[in-house]
Amino acid sequence: MYKFRIESSIEHVVPSPGDALNATGMGYFLKDATLQYVQANEQILNMLDVPHFKAIDEVEVYGTKLADEFRQIESNILTTELPHKQEVVVSFKNKEQKVFRISRSIYKKADQSYICGFVEDITEERQDRQFDAFKEVLTESEKYEKLINRFSSYIFNNNDLETILNGVSKLCVDLLELEDVCIFLLNKEEETLEQRSVWSKNENFLYQDVGQLKLNFGEGIVGQAAAKKATRLINDVNADENYIKFVLAGKSELAVPIIFKQQLIGVIDTESTVKNYYTERHVQLLEGIASLLAIKLNELQNTQLLQQKQTQLEAFIVNSPVALVMLDNNYNYLAVSDSWKKTFKFSKRTDLLGKNHFEMQPDLPIRWKNMVVKSATEGKVQSIKKEFYQKADGSHEWFTATVNPWFLNEEEIGGVIITADIITDKVEKDLHLSETFEELQEARKLGKLFTWEFDAKVGKFVWSANITEFGNGESEHLEGVSLFDLIEPEFKADFSNKIATAIDNLGKFEVIHPIRLNNTRFWLHTRGNVIANGNKISKIQGTVQDITEQMSTEESLRRKNDELQKINEELDQFVYKTAHDLRAPLANMTGLIGVMRNETDPNLLNTYFDLQEKSIDRLDSFIQKITTYTKNARMPIQAQKVDCVQLVDEIFSEYLFYEKSDRVEKVVDISQELDAYTDRDRLKIILNNLVANAIKFSDTQKHCPSLMIHMEPKFDEILIEVKDNGIGIAPQIQSKVFDMFYRGHNSADGAGIGLYIVKETVKKLNGKISLTSDLGKGTSVQIRIPNLNPKILK
Repeated sequence: MYKFRIESSIEHVVPSPGDALNATGMGYFLKDATLQYVQANEQILNMLDVPHFKAIDEVEVYGTKLADEFRQIESNILTTELPHKQEVVVSFKNKEQKVFRISRSIYKKADQSYICGFVEDITEERQDRQFDAFKEVLTESEKYEKLINRFSSYIFNNNDLETILNGVSKLCVDLLELEDVCIFLLNKEEETLEQRSVWSKNENFLYQDVGQLKLNFGEGIVGQAAAKKATRLINDVNADENYIKFVLAGKSELAVPIIFKQQLIGVIDTESTVKNYYTERHVQLLEGIASLLAIKLNELQNTQLLQQKQTQLEAFIVNSPVALVMLDNNYNYLAVSDSWKKTFKFSKRTDLLGKNHFEMQPDLPIRWKNMVVKSATEGKVQSIKKEFYQKADGSHEWFTATVNPWFLNEEEIGGVIITADIITDKVEKDLHLSETFEELQEARKLGKLFTWEFDAKVGKFVWSANITEFGNGESEHLEGVSLFDLIEPEFKADFSNKIATAIDNLGKFEVIHPIRLNNTRFWLHTRGNVIANGNKISKIQGTVQDITEQMSTEESLRRKNDELQKINEELDQFVYKTAHDLRAPLANMTGLIGVMRNETDPNLLNTYFDLQEKSIDRLDSFIQKITTYTKNARMPIQAQKVDCVQLVDEIFSEYLFYEKSDRVEKVVDISQELDAYTDRDRLKIILNNLVANAIKFSDTQKHCPSLMIHMEPKFDEILIEVKDNGIGIAPQIQSKVFDMFYRGHNSADGAGIGLYIVKETVKKLNGKISLTSDLGKGTSVQIRIPNLNPKILK
C-alpha cells in the first residue's frame, strides 16, 4: 500500500478500433482484381507465420492444390459478386495442421472491386465437434484415453503459463461438462493460493475477479485440498463447514491438488449448482489432468529460474571490471567482459559471442587447453599461476588464469567461466625495478662526491676542497666539524662499531647514516679504510656520497609499494568476499541436495527447498548488487529529464511482493515546480537500495510502519530524503554503515554492500549524503545531488 501526493495532470489512453478487431482473433485481407494482396492484419500474418502481407505466397503457404482452388473461388466471386464461405485443413511445413474458416465477399471503392476476406482459426472447434461425435461410439476407457491425450497435446505443445492455464480451464468446461473451473497456483513467498485462471459457462461470471482471490492453506475446500495434498469431493457444500461461496451459488464442489514429487504446485477447483453432481469419472479425469499440469508447470518453473540466473550471470560477466568469459560446452563464447577484450587485444566492437574460444586464441599451449576441457568435463576448478609461453609470432607472454565450471543443474555442467590476465607488463616492470636497484647500488660503490681524512697523530678532521658544493649552501656548517659529531644520536653506535671493527682488522668500513645540518637532514653513504704504519694507525680516510635524493626516491617507492600492497589487499578482500558470497549459497545448495537425495519426509523436504530458495535469492541479490557497483564505477553520467513520480512508482512496484512490504505504508512527497535532470539509472540505484533497507529494517511491531520519500528539485540541486520509522541504527555504528561489506544488524542477511553502493553512486554524481538515526525510532538519509538542467548549466 502506498499513496502519492503530487502536482501533475493525468492522461487517459484510448485504444484504437483496429486493436478491437485484432483482439477478436480473426484475420482479414484485401485482394485487388488481379488477386494480389493489398492488405492483411497482424492476426492473419501470425496464423500463416509470415512476416508481412507482401510475403504471403499462397503456393508456399497452402500448397499448389489449395492455392489453385482459392484462385478459382475468388475469380468466381469477382464475376458473380456472390459471397463465399468454406472450411479448409492446412498442413504447414512443421507438420502442424490447422483448420481455417474463410469468408469472402466483394468490397467496392472508387469503381474498383476488391476481395475482402475474413479468416478464423477453428482448429479447436473442429476437434470439439469430432470429439462429440466420438463420444457416441467410444467405451469409457477409450473416452478417458482420448480426453487425456487431448489435454496432454495442448499442455505440452505450449510454453506460456497463462496460455496453458486458460486453455486447460476452457477445455475442462467444454469437454468434461463442468459449469466452471478455477486454477489456483501456490505463492511460495506468501504461502497462499492465488487464483490464476477462471472459466465458466455462466455468462454473468465476473472474469475481472481473476487474480484477486487468495486463499490460505486450509481455507475453503481449495485450501483443504492443498493442505492435505489430497482430492476433496464435496457432494453437498452446505454440509461442509469449510465451504466458501465465491461467485456461483454452488451446491457441490471438487478440488484436485496439482502435485509434483510430493511438492504442491496448485489446485484445480470446480463447482456445480447441482448436489451430488461429480462422479468418479470426473475425479479420475481431473486427477489425470492435474498430473500432466504438474509435470509441465515444474518444467516451466525450473526453466524460468535457470534462464533468469544465467541471464544475470551473463550480465555480471559483461559488466565485470575483471577479464571474464563464459563458455558453453562447445567452448563457444556466451558472455565476454570488456576487460577480457582489452586484455587480449580485441576491439570493443569485436563480436565474440558464438565464436570458439580456442579458434580465437590459437597460440595457447595444449596443456592449458586441456585444463579448460578437464574443468568442463569433470567439474573441477583449474588454475594457471604466472606461467610463460611463446606465441606463434615469436613474442612471449606471462599468463595467469582460473577455470571454473558452471552448472545447468546439480548434475549437468553447462560450460566454464574463465578469469584470466596477461601479466607480461607487470613481470617486466618487476625485472626493470630489480635492475635499477642493482645499478643504484653500483653507483653508490663507485661514486665519490666528497672525501675526508682523520689524522690520528694530531687528532685533526679535514674535509676535501669540494665540500663547498655540499647541501645547497649548508657546507659552511661542515668546516672544522667532525663527521662523527654530525651523525644523529641513534646512528652513532652503529657508525662507531663499524669504525672500531675496521681499526681492529686494519681494514675497510662502509655505513649509511643521516646527519643534521641547521635542522636539515641529509643521508650519507660513507666508505673508508684504516691506514697503518706498521702496527700503528696513522690515519683514517673516507668518502661520503649525498644520497638524500635517492633515499627520498626509495622512500617514495616504498610508500607506493605499501600503497600498492594495500590496494592489492583490498582487492584480494573484494575478490575473496565476492567469491565467498557467490560460492557460499552454491555450496549450501550442493549440501542440501546431498541431504535431500535420501530424504523421504515431505515436511523436511519442504524445509530444504525453502533453504535452497533462500540461497538462490541471496545469490541473485548479491549478483545484482555487484553488477550495479561495476556499472556505477564504469559508466559515464547520462543527464536526462527524470519523471520522479514515475520512477518512484516503478521502484515501489518492484518491491510489491518484497517481504514485509505490504505492511509498510509508503508516502511520496514530490515537488514538480522545477524539472529534475540527472542520471536516471543512478538515481534509481540510490532509491532502490534505500527503499529496500527501509522495508527490510521496518518495525512491524509498531502501529503503522512507514516509509516516506521526499524529492524537491531546486535551481541547481535536487534534494532527496528517505525516512522511515523502523528499528534505527545505534550511534556507535552509524559512521560504518557506508563501508563495504559492513553489516550493522544481526538480522542483516545481505552482502553488506547496499549502502556502500549508495555512497559511491552519490559520489559519482558529485553529490553529498548524510544519515541521522535514533535506535528504535527510525532513520533518515539526506542526499543532495546537482541538478543537471541544461538551461541552468547554460
